[in-house]
Amino acid sequence: MDFTTDFYLDILETLESAIIILSPTGEVIYGNSTLYKTTGFDKTELVGTKIWDTLIPDEERDKVNSTFQKLTLNQGKSETTNFIKTKSNKYKLFKWQNTNYLTKDGDIKYIVGTGLDITDYEDSKTVMETYQNAVNQSLSFCTTNKAGVFTYVNDFFCKSTGYSKDELLGQTHQILNSNFHTMAFFNNLWETILAGKSWFGEIRNKNKSGTTIWTKTLITPIIDSQNIFQGFSVLREDLTEQKDMENELLTVSKLATLGEMSGQILHEISNPLAIIKGYSKNIKKHVSEDSIDANRLREDLDKLENGASKITNIFLSLKNSLLEAKNEECGFCNLSESVGEAMSLVQYRLKETTVKIEVHVGSDIEYYGSKGQITQVVLNLLTNAIQSVKEQKDPWVRLAATVIKGDVWVSVTDSGKMISEELQGKIFETLF
Repeated sequence: MDFTTDFYLDILETLESAIIILSPTGEVIYGNSTLYKTTGFDKTELVGTKIWDTLIPDEERDKVNSTFQKLTLNQGKSETTNFIKTKSNKYKLFKWQNTNYLTKDGDIKYIVGTGLDITDYEDSKTVMETYQNAVNQSLSFCTTNKAGVFTYVNDFFCKSTGYSKDELLGQTHQILNSNFHTMAFFNNLWETILAGKSWFGEIRNKNKSGTTIWTKTLITPIIDSQNIFQGFSVLREDLTEQKDMENELLTVSKLATLGEMSGQILHEISNPLAIIKGYSKNIKKHVSEDSIDANRLREDLDKLENGASKITNIFLSLKNSLLEAKNEECGFCNLSESVGEAMSLVQYRLKETTVKIEVHVGSDIEYYGSKGQITQVVLNLLTNAIQSVKEQKDPWVRLAATVIKGDVWVSVTDSGKMISEELQGKIFETLF
């Protein structure tokens, strides 16, 4: 077989693999178009040159020379993987199938190499291996079947949870459940992933020793090549240290806020103190009268008691805020009743002013929360509004409530000037 005939050369030119034909001394006799395209050389730059001088990097010479010598000694075919050097001095990785062709007398006539450029494949493989190593060292990864049973866990998953692979495989995430999240939370999670969508969020778990661990979690359905749902993959990033740091910063922030509160508390309790003061005057007036109206006196005493309760609630709320109390009694309350209580507590202020108050609150509006706190909020809004407009001509305050998409919206507007931009940014600060 003579590879230099036009018939065989035409065939070699159609191949996607790189073809190189060498003499027994290593000179390039032929290269197909794929070889030239891959290396950047043209025919005149390669043919007639020694392969060592053009295509083989210095660090690969011994390896390639060893393979070449075996072929020249008629030791059969060989497979090798080595780098070749392009014209631009870049390296490409090739996998070669090498063989020799002999004369009738048994002498070496040609050495033919068929090469496949695997640079991109190896690069991708390296990138993937690097990525997998990075994941194993810093991220928890696991797979589960359709029922959520672990089918695979990586080393970092075991390290972060404290469980061995044998202890986890065959179990579900229930083994890590901290009972922190509600059933509604998990129902939403399962509805999302069973619909074929990915779920992303923060989950609080516990490790084998019972210690809390927070993770940023991505759960993705596993779909095979036949588009059949097989289970889930779960990638988790540990957020425990970040959460601990956030809690520490929150504590520091609260302590700093406590210092700012000292002056603001006086403003907060001024409203119920004014109530107590106002009705105390009324009681003195009643007592000094010849005939005492017991019912009216009882009403004023009730208002005094309410004012004292408001002050107590303010300090209880402050305590709960600082200690992050979560045991406050909440329930469904009627907004009209809360507004009515607040209105009864501002009546004494209205007697001293010409402010008119309009209330537009439906009797059927309910909210879920603390009745005492909502009443206090409404009272503060009304009192502040009255205070800001009482010196005006024809002052008014309007309180309205409406329900939008299940949320209760309460607004208090008045005839006063617009709040300055500087104060707008402080409206929701604690005890402002």
